[in-house]
Amino acid sequence: MNVHQIYTDSPLRNYNYIVEMGNAEVAVVDPIYPELINEWLATNERQLAVVLLSHGHYDHVAGVEALVKEHGAQVWGHKDSFKNVDRILVDGEKIPTSLGELEVIETPGHTMDHLCFLLFESGKQVEIITMDTIFNAGIGNCKNGGNLEVFVDTILALNERVEDQVILWPGHDYIINNLNFTLANDPDNEAAKELLERVQSEGSIGFQTNFEIERRVNLFLMTNDKERIKDLRHKRDNW
Repeated sequence: MNVHQIYTDSPLRNYNYIVEMGNAEVAVVDPIYPELINEWLATNERQLAVVLLSHGHYDHVAGVEALVKEHGAQVWGHKDSFKNVDRILVDGEKIPTSLGELEVIETPGHTMDHLCFLLFESGKQVEIITMDTIFNAGIGNCKNGGNLEVFVDTILALNERVEDQVILWPGHDYIINNLNFTLANDPDNEAAKELLERVQSEGSIGFQTNFEIERRVNLFLMTNDKERIKDLRHKRDNW
């Protein structure tokens, strides 16, 4: 697997991700607490080469400066995500990883600088780091620099593009709250009921879903109706 997940135990329940780049080098996605990353690097005998940014919200860039200073890592991301971006990433760009490649996808809406990272092995889609665009059983909000009209188009495009088997790597652990929202609006959704029972039994931290599951429990991926998605987002904002 290309990706390792780190739960930060932050107030916003953030996840960070480590991407294997090859030759014992890794990229870290959206670091918040440098000490967690340094501990992982030491335990796994890896060198930090790149800080990879999904977007510029503080809870996704708080640890960048310290890690760059300590490791000499480069910052890669959207031109507007950080004050010093060494490599500006654009839609469709492909980056080699230890097991294949990572494709950059521009996903504006939560913020206008948001990027997602779709990982391939042997030419096959396997994982996607969506951070604050798509969560387990939900999507991000547009309250802090976002645009809902644009976001709806982004969600529809990602839903069309990503294949069922692809593992979802979100930016936060919101799965229980999101499944409860699904059931509040779709109380007969048996897949959501069963998944919620599993998550409550097994624990939410690190719980994995793929897009096949998401298309049965994530209301935002269960419709192609733009007005329906906007209405759901407004409901979620006030839920």
